[in-house]
Amino acid sequence: MIMLEPNPMRSGITIYTDAVWNPSSGSAELGWIIDDRVSATNHLATSLHVLSPLMAEALAVISTLTFALSCGFDSITLLSDSQSFISIINKKDLQLEIFNIIRDIYHLSVSFISITFSSILRSANANVNHVVKQVLWVLNQV
Repeated sequence: MIMLEPNPMRSGITIYTDAVWNPSSGSAELGWIIDDRVSATNHLATSLHVLSPLMAEALAVISTLTFALSCGFDSITLLSDSQSFISIINKKDLQLEIFNIIRDIYHLSVSFISITFSSILRSANANVNHVVKQVLWVLNQV
């Protein structure tokens, strides 16, 4: 019998995520920083037709989970400064406004060996917040 051990470089990853919503354009900048204990990498995405800050946070999380799975990560801790959104996820509360996104997050979550959603102080999430705000500012100057 051959037993496969989890890849230690793909386990125990911490991901900081954040989103910034622009109500005038209906767009959101989504960002996440992957900290694998060796280095940290920044990742960004833009989403159009975003209706609220809550939806922006949900889209940031689903983008982060999709990216983490594509990288082969099997155990992650996802950190966000959106206490209300993390509460929705952890309580399995199905908010009508973001019902489909939440459902997709739950479906993606079962693909991980271990996944934890935790809220952190905004100051602890300052790096990713700064990156997404910078990109939103630049895009609005065009």
